[in-house]
Amino acid sequence: MTTLISLAARDFIVVGCDSLATRTADLVYPGQLAHDFFDDAGLLKLDGDGKPLLKSTSQLWEKAENIPTDNLPSVTKLFHLEPYRACLLFAGATRIGETTIFNIVETFKLGLPKFGARLRGHRGKEEPYTMEFLAEKLKEHILTIYSHEFEHDYLKPSMEIILSGYSEAFREPELWRLQFSYNRNDDKFSPVVGNTIPRKSYNVIFGGQSDVVQRVVNGIDQKSLFNIRLACIKKLRDLFTEMQEQLNIAPSGMKLTEPNYWDDKYNLFADDNAGVSGILNDVGSLSEQAGIDLVHFLVSVMIQAQTFASSIATVGGKIHIAILTKDAPFRWISEEAYTFEGKPIPKFHNHA
Repeated sequence: MTTLISLAARDFIVVGCDSLATRTADLVYPGQLAHDFFDDAGLLKLDGDGKPLLKSTSQLWEKAENIPTDNLPSVTKLFHLEPYRACLLFAGATRIGETTIFNIVETFKLGLPKFGARLRGHRGKEEPYTMEFLAEKLKEHILTIYSHEFEHDYLKPSMEIILSGYSEAFREPELWRLQFSYNRNDDKFSPVVGNTIPRKSYNVIFGGQSDVVQRVVNGIDQKSLFNIRLACIKKLRDLFTEMQEQLNIAPSGMKLTEPNYWDDKYNLFADDNAGVSGILNDVGSLSEQAGIDLVHFLVSVMIQAQTFASSIATVGGKIHIAILTKDAPFRWISEEAYTFEGKPIPKFHNHA
């Protein structure tokens, strides 16, 4: 796991991430399986109809938890796409089979149309590139690698990518999210590509593990929102049952139609998170320095929170930060360097 941050303001984009990569696996506690599905004699427990409680492998997957198994320090998760005004942040898998993230990015850049001979319209005329074009090309490129490296969908590791940058004909930033994962319910591995922050919208988006960051920025995280909604639905069901019981006592014996509790009109947080607020107000008006400081602060908060976690840290290491503007190449803000005998050795020229 990792933490990715991309901040889109009116005149710039600041991106940041940690440098600790964590391998995880879906693991099951054998004792829990033995307790749930087997009796003291080691035989499968039976239900009221005399059939085994364990009916399918999906029941085993439901018991699995995603557990960190190994840490990889000093991993690069942030890559530029120069001369295209865009960059990539990666979370999830550190490689696809034998293909590393670095190799994925380098082969993707080699496969892009050369600048100056980029996109051809239906009449053969050159057209300016768009962020949507880059997102779709990246999706195709990564799916090809997945297909080459893995025969079965269920073996393919999950990956999340934030694509940040500028379409050639526009000055407003765009943030795109690409997610690749296997869905056990329909037995399919498929990508989801979305324009998370479209042009003329300004905000911060998060990738990887970002629960603490969400609480700081938004006032509440997505998991808490979901749990609160489940609690509200339970209360609404209890209220419905109580009302129906009262009507059953009445002479009319009226029957109520149970509502769809998942309808947005019953969602307390559907309207601007019910007023729950975080620290951000007008992201679009931030200065470049304020944007850099904010991204550094958010990644730092996520790292520091891991200090108090009872499990293996999944976010940590050095913080990497870079800035993008419409008129200037990708620029590293953090010092990107190797070290040798205590001396820093520059890893890149400023954007290379």
